[in-house]
Amino acid sequence: MVPSKPSPVNSSPLAYMISVRILEENANLIKFTLLHVHFSLQLVLSESFSHREDIGSLDDAGRDPSEKDPDEDDDAIPDDAFFDALPPDDPDEPDRPLYDGAPLTVHQSSTLLMAFIIRHNLTGAAAQDLLQLVNEHLPVPSVVGSNYLLRKFSMPHMDEDIVYHAYCYNCSSYLGSGDELACDTCGENTTMPSAVKRGHFFVALSLRSQLRSLLENPSLCAKLNVGGNADRDGETIQDVTDGTLHRQTVGPDEISLTFNSDGISAFQSTTGSIWPILCTLNELPPKVRQKHIMLAGIWFGNGKPNMQVYLKAFVSECEALNGIEWQNPVTQHILNTKAFGIMCSCDSVARCQLQGLVQFNGYFGCNWCLHPSERFGGVKHVYPSTDPPHRLRTHPGFVGDAIRARQTGEKQNGVKVDPSLLLVMPRFNMVSGFPVDYMHAVCEGVVDRMVSLWFDSTNNQEPWFIGRRIPEIDERIKRIVPPAEVTRLPASPTKRAFWKASEFRCWLLFYMLPILNGILPVPFLKHVSLLVQSIWLLTKAKVTRPDVAAARALLVKFVRNAGRLYGPQHMTYNNHILLHLADTVNNCGPLWASSCFIFEGYNRKLKSLFHGTRGVTHQIVKNFVIVQELGKRLDKMGPETPPGVVKMMETLLRGYPLLPSVTRVEEEHLDVLFHGRGTAFHCDGDVNACLTEYFREPLCNLNIQEYSKASGSGITYERSRPGRRSRRADDIVAFGPADLGRIRHILQVELDEERAVVMVVQPLLVEANSIPVDIDATVEHILVVKEEPLLPPLVLSLSSSYTKCVQITVEDTCGWNERIVSSPNTEATIIDYAHRPS
Repeated sequence: MVPSKPSPVNSSPLAYMISVRILEENANLIKFTLLHVHFSLQLVLSESFSHREDIGSLDDAGRDPSEKDPDEDDDAIPDDAFFDALPPDDPDEPDRPLYDGAPLTVHQSSTLLMAFIIRHNLTGAAAQDLLQLVNEHLPVPSVVGSNYLLRKFSMPHMDEDIVYHAYCYNCSSYLGSGDELACDTCGENTTMPSAVKRGHFFVALSLRSQLRSLLENPSLCAKLNVGGNADRDGETIQDVTDGTLHRQTVGPDEISLTFNSDGISAFQSTTGSIWPILCTLNELPPKVRQKHIMLAGIWFGNGKPNMQVYLKAFVSECEALNGIEWQNPVTQHILNTKAFGIMCSCDSVARCQLQGLVQFNGYFGCNWCLHPSERFGGVKHVYPSTDPPHRLRTHPGFVGDAIRARQTGEKQNGVKVDPSLLLVMPRFNMVSGFPVDYMHAVCEGVVDRMVSLWFDSTNNQEPWFIGRRIPEIDERIKRIVPPAEVTRLPASPTKRAFWKASEFRCWLLFYMLPILNGILPVPFLKHVSLLVQSIWLLTKAKVTRPDVAAARALLVKFVRNAGRLYGPQHMTYNNHILLHLADTVNNCGPLWASSCFIFEGYNRKLKSLFHGTRGVTHQIVKNFVIVQELGKRLDKMGPETPPGVVKMMETLLRGYPLLPSVTRVEEEHLDVLFHGRGTAFHCDGDVNACLTEYFREPLCNLNIQEYSKASGSGITYERSRPGRRSRRADDIVAFGPADLGRIRHILQVELDEERAVVMVVQPLLVEANSIPVDIDATVEHILVVKEEPLLPPLVLSLSSSYTKCVQITVEDTCGWNERIVSSPNTEATIIDYAHRPS
């Protein structure tokens, strides 16, 4: 719905016309006009979102800069003379009200507008119009044309935290980061502006500075788990810090990083790709670290970067992290902390380049063992299962292969002649430091391939083909009711070409077995159940050592039987590296903790930080720094800041608004959001009895309010509404290994000055495992349940978190039965950008 057109302000036709244009594009701007804000830093908007490149007239798409793109607007490239004509402001002037009597200061107004531009990805032309519009709504318009004030106010440390590096135009050798550059290999002389203009450069950002900002953040410092979980017995694996790699590498007063690099397609019409280096701090909790991803470097160009060149600055930066001086925001003590990059999470294509190993489709292409692989049909490499398995790679063995390859000029066990620069990175293990990424290897690898085998019409003569039963499968899919955390509703296998990794994951863990039971022939159903159970075990919130051992045995059986059931041509690389998943969990934590899901999600954010095809690298880097600065300013906003400013800043940086009718209850050990308004609670007999027993007080002494929906520990729960049909439901929870219930009431209970939030849950009767065939694996998380009203209700406190479940209704010989599928963990909902039920 387009908002109604605004009336002219101060009888200005210009303000009226611009108001109509902007408000029709984005109705959220109404909030800004109501606040009467003004962006005094006009230059940051026009420069950050224009298509200009400060260090050269570069077209990152590889086009002639003189050629005009019909989709580009001349208004998006402001004339420098426009800024020079503006009256200069005093850069040392303190913060002042926007105008006499204004509720906002200039700095607050600037911060809000910068956040608005970043959040809504406005072009330079839209930013210009926005500034002019806001000025027209102010009694005294004010603009700034000082470039010095821009850098001092918005990005005070940008020059020292961003470094441009060049490589040779002729031979691609690394040149350095100075102004005058000379190639030691071919003798070519050049300058940094010339290298940037040709597109032969990459950018490095200071990891030291970003880490210091995280460590000195008061809210993050309290959650920091420096040194890992040394107090645990080692039998339970809950995060990266519980893995063998972290325990053996990181000391008690040290911190560690997980880094990632992968290509992102920048445009649909050209081959240009972006390769960022992203880092996360392992000592932060999973829910927190995915919100604070660091950008260590970025490369843009056609094809792939030369990792021997691109990694040079990153490795040098990691070598210099042997002492980060920072001030503890709580104790005010000055500390010196060492940081190390210990893990690299990436897909198979990037892993080969980063590790300095041959591609996975070459001889000795496995990154974790010395399987030589074989050629099948003369066109592809396969990895037949062997007994005993091939010898595992080790870090000393990898280093020895790299040395021999360098000496002989020939590959050694797949290790290339030019060794990876990661070999010299402090404390980095070249084998166990690379976990198997289950997002690419399992979800988009093995699962995608198996779904194609079952439904692709080219296999219509094979015993596993079930493409003719698509209508029956689609009917079952319509009866799947996932919780709200599953952002994409289940889709038909006929649309599998458009599935995302999260959809393949849901298909594997939740949908596949109940939907295909009775449709996929029993031998193939039994076979795939091995994969379902093993991945479920390795993605739990708390993985035990017996879980890892059980999953290892299941995966060995799955891999061995794959060749017998589907043929040796399907013993692919992805199928083979399933054998290394158990070692990945032992070394690096549960599969969700070392997967690429959070990095892939952040790559999408990076794509929103540039416009057009010119100056892509510069735009991304500059706008990334702005986003970081906005976060710092939000943290520094004190009680004197108007509440509306803080709320809107949080909304803009979060990317979505909180519901207007949300009430927060925040006390010790309790942080709950209520959705909607509370109503008086009217209970019946059985609920009355269980509440009285739980609180040990007559209900007449309790003040009870009932709510339809509440969120606790980041998980949303909703009371059941009989007769209501919906494609999503949040009313089934698991509170034990086989204890499930349907939420009847969500209550806030007050007694004297104490307050509690509880759910009244009606237990469900668990009848059996959902797969009534003689399978080799007991699929623990898929259960057949039924309503049993005679069971007494239970009271659960929302100070704890509970697993939510997927509901699937499937018809069998007994009629329509309900299957309940529980998620393996709650942490993965956050770490995987809310694609997994929690």
